[in-house]
Amino acid sequence: MALTHVSLNSALCTGASVAVKGPSPIEPGYVPPNSPEKGLMTSFSGVERIAGGQLARDGEWPWQASIQLDGIHRCGASVISNTWLLTAAHSELFGKSCFVCLFGTLLRPPKQKKFVRNIIIHEEYNDHLHNHEYDVAVVELASPIKFTSDVHSICLPEASHVFPDNASCFVTGWGALRNDGYSVNQLRQAEVKIISTRICNMRQVYHGMITPGMLCAGYLEGQVDACQGDSGGPLVNANSRGIWYLVGIVSWGDECGKRNKPGVYTRVTYYRDWIKTAKEMPATLPRPAAGPVWQAGR
Repeated sequence: MALTHVSLNSALCTGASVAVKGPSPIEPGYVPPNSPEKGLMTSFSGVERIAGGQLARDGEWPWQASIQLDGIHRCGASVISNTWLLTAAHSELFGKSCFVCLFGTLLRPPKQKKFVRNIIIHEEYNDHLHNHEYDVAVVELASPIKFTSDVHSICLPEASHVFPDNASCFVTGWGALRNDGYSVNQLRQAEVKIISTRICNMRQVYHGMITPGMLCAGYLEGQVDACQGDSGGPLVNANSRGIWYLVGIVSWGDECGKRNKPGVYTRVTYYRDWIKTAKEMPATLPRPAAGPVWQAGR
């Protein structure tokens, strides 16, 4: 993991033995079990997110962050170092100031709170095209996160890494349970499976819309999914040693939990080099003009 500023989780990503608080407990070979409470996803076009999923326990997904404006949850993000987050470009982060990031399973009260110094959106992203390409951004914090067992970074996979089809992943997020409702206070989680690009590009699914920078995860029968407002949040997978890696970023989909319309995620391995470069550059990258991005994504 070629990132700077990673303290607690850097050793974990290289396979060293580090005691951290994860899905209870993290052990070599650990993969979270199927949740007996895994429920149905609601189909809607509003701001709801994971509905009916299992409630996350305290410290279970320590890399999850909430990006907020005026005290309102706007989108999710993943901690990738103590000063940087990874999120989606379409999350309405450009053209505004005074963003705050909260960390921990509960939004009120959070474990930690940090102000945003800078947001770098992929220079090729254009929300007016509605093709969902280049849906990736990095967020620089104004001060470092204090890494603990409850708040720390997720490992980034190498660009060459391949997550196999049908691999079990988890997507997490906060969100309302009805259209235009309030965000829930406790993080929720849902288990999904990686679906091959070949299947996802079939006519009855996404008819060739899935490009190399995207991946599908969910179920063709629908029901379990991420949804609008989960934008920017993590899709994660545990390897055989129980080390967690960031597979994708919640990006877009055709409604939520709909048959033959699984969730579509920004593929982290595809943008691995851009992420590294963006963190090393000054705040001079062009920003796209604001637009109706919530209609295009999640």
